Amino acid sequence: MIEFIKDNKIEFQLNTDLQGIEDILMYIKELNNKNVKSPKILYSGTTRNFEIELDTDVDELIISKDVVKIYMDDEELEYFEERLKDALISRCFYPAEMFEKKYKNNYATIYCDVTMKYLLLQFEEEKFWFELDDEGYAYRQIVSDEYNQMHVSCLEDCLVEDPINEEDIDGSIIHLTEQEFDTLWQSVLKKYRKQWEGIKKRYPVGAYVQGVNSYSYPQGTIIRGNDFIAIYTGDEPFCLNKLVQYKVKAYDDMDMWLVVG
Repeated sequence: MIEFIKDNKIEFQLNTDLQGIEDILMYIKELNNKNVKSPKILYSGTTRNFEIELDTDVDELIISKDVVKIYMDDEELEYFEERLKDALISRCFYPAEMFEKKYKNNYATIYCDVTMKYLLLQFEEEKFWFELDDEGYAYRQIVSDEYNQMHVSCLEDCLVEDPINEEDIDGSIIHLTEQEFDTLWQSVLKKYRKQWEGIKKRYPVGAYVQGVNSYSYPQGTIIRGNDFIAIYTGDEPFCLNKLVQYKVKAYDDMDMWLVVG
């Protein structure tokens, strides 16, 4: 789902779940194709087409009855695409500001935000904390087992594969805020932070690393090396247990992953 909200005369908010980000990225990839299908966007209660127009001479945001259109040059489009790819992993836009565009007689700032849902489910002696997208698919998960041992999906293959439907849950459900989930996430990972800082020093951006395709998450392919975990978000298909080599592009500090490609 992608929603465009006018906060006031000079501010707009582009809210999207992770599927919406993927839809926009696919649209950008096929932008030069005349038959490319525009993503749908909800604005002021009406579904419209979301369009990007490449033009170096026009710097506008246009909202009509059927279309929300943003004019960009190549550099802005490249920046937008990179920010979307980063948000797929981090589940946030930081900083939130994306563009300044002329809208009617003013210049308006366009902000972006990722919409996620956070739940705590309890079944007898086990607890499960989830970060879910709009369709119920988990992107992060924390598990407290019957022995009170904590497990996190960024370090273990413990992310539920099927979508979570609250109506099908027998255990108790508590809705959480993003801050409540993140506070617990950081608390569980605190003891691994020193190790993570060492991994970043051993594998600087630009270094090549080798590892094995271990499992697939919604964010991308999880690769395990001798002393690191990495995520690959490119176009190569997932092949289980395949030995791969990629370049370190960035760091995902939230999940303690090398971002490779």
